[in-house]
Amino acid sequence: MTKAELKKFVQARIDEKANIILDERVRHDDAAFGELKIYFCLRRILNGNANMEDIGVLHAVNDLMKAMGVIAPNESLGSRLRPELCGPWLNKE
Repeated sequence: MTKAELKKFVQARIDEKANIILDERVRHDDAAFGELKIYFCLRRILNGNANMEDIGVLHAVNDLMKAMGVIAPNESLGSRLRPELCGPWLNKE
């Protein structure tokens, strides 16, 4: 996946979740809000204006995926992405 493809994916998810929140008939918009928090972090990271909380969220997701065996202990989320996408923070263990 390229950076442009990932940005497009993230923005589509943000739009989708925002529309759920805007729909007054939806009873569980707090679930969509929770997902938005993750996508907002990733969007800021991809746009190069992440704060320390964004980096912490990404590291927590990375650690969880390792603990569950989704990615190998010697991998990171960054190692699964193309090099042009990765910043120095994304490949740290």
